[in-house]
Amino acid sequence: MTPAADRKSRKVENSLSFRKNETPNQPIVVFTAFDALALPYDCQGINKILPDEKFFAFEREAEKGSADAWRSQTEFVISEIPPGAEEIWLLTNEKCDVKDACRPLENFVRQNYTITQEKNFYKEKVRLLRKKQK
Repeated sequence: MTPAADRKSRKVENSLSFRKNETPNQPIVVFTAFDALALPYDCQGINKILPDEKFFAFEREAEKGSADAWRSQTEFVISEIPPGAEEIWLLTNEKCDVKDACRPLENFVRQNYTITQEKNFYKEKVRLLRKKQK
């Protein structure tokens, strides 16, 4: 196995370890939408993986790393979160490590959720979020 393939294999294995801790009614929300495409094939779990469409529908809209770079995709992914879900797993990739690229998503999370678990993996972050009571 090449070093790059080994790193990718470890990334998938490590980042999917959260599935051991999931409980029913905790949808898995993935940003970017493209990354949600492979997840059901990498492992099986009890919760729905979202988004489940439009994997190839988005391109960068503004300067790399800017808050507007993924604006439409961010709005789409947020719209896919079931309104009745009290807890969600949020998986974000390395695009969120670049300046303010995920600022709109992070603002949404901060306003609406409390982070109850967080784990960083190679080029990926996994968080369990609990909806704030209003």
